[in-house]
Amino acid sequence: MGSPNHYGLELPTRCLSLLEALWPHAEGVFPTTGNQALGPLTATFLLSMAMPIINLPIERVERRNGARVDSYVDERNHDTALAGRMNERLGGSPIGNAPFFVPGHWSFYQCQVDQSINIADGFPAHLAQGLEDPAAIDAASALQGSLWSSILRNSLAHGGVAYLDRNGYTASEAPTYYLAFISGNFEHDECGRPIRLRAVRTLRISMTNFMNFLREWVRWLNNGDENSHGAQPAYHTADQSTHSASAPVPQ
Repeated sequence: MGSPNHYGLELPTRCLSLLEALWPHAEGVFPTTGNQALGPLTATFLLSMAMPIINLPIERVERRNGARVDSYVDERNHDTALAGRMNERLGGSPIGNAPFFVPGHWSFYQCQVDQSINIADGFPAHLAQGLEDPAAIDAASALQGSLWSSILRNSLAHGGVAYLDRNGYTASEAPTYYLAFISGNFEHDECGRPIRLRAVRTLRISMTNFMNFLREWVRWLNNGDENSHGAQPAYHTADQSTHSASAPVPQ
C-alpha cells in the first residue's frame, strides 16, 4: 500500500484494521519458548499495534499544538478539525469527558518515590495495591487529558509497560488480564536534564477494555460520534465473561 497522506490518522486506522483481521490468527500463535499453558501471544500483538495507534496521532498532531510552525513532523494543517479536537480533549479538561474514554475501565495511581523502583524486577506491590483501590477509578477519570495522554505516550515510547494478572500483579505464572502503563515524573537540573525520579504515574486497564478503547480512539480520530461509545469488541480476551476456562488465554 502507498504512503499515507496523513500518518497520524491513516496509520492508526490501518493498524486497527490489521488488529481486527489478524486477531483470530494471533489466538493460535503460541510462544516458541516458555510456558505455552499461559496462552497465545494476543497481549503481545495488542500491545504492538497499540504503539502506532496511540503515539502517531499524539506525536504528529496533539504535541504540535503550541509548537513551532516549522516542526518536522507537524500534521496539524492536514486536518485542522482533528487538530482542534485533540487540542480540546487532550488539554486541560478531564479525560473522563472524552468520547473515547469509558469511566470505570481505567485506574490511575501516583506515588512519590522515596527509594529506587524498577518495574523490570516485577510490578511493585504498592503500585498494584494503589491501582486496586476504588479511588483509582475516579482518579483516572479526573485526570487532565494532557496528563493522561502523556502517561500513555511516555510508557509506550520508553518501555514503561507491564503485563498483570487478574489480581493486578506481574503475570509471570498466570495469564495476562491487565496492561499497566507506567511513566516517571522527574526533577530536572538547570539545563532541563532529568536528575532524580520524583514520582511514578501508572494507568491500568484490562485487555478487553483496552481493545475497545483502541477501536473508540480510532473512530474518534476519524471524526466519529462525539457523544456515544461503540459496542464492546467481539474478541476473546482473558477478561470476557464468555471466555472458556479451558480456552487459550493471552500472553
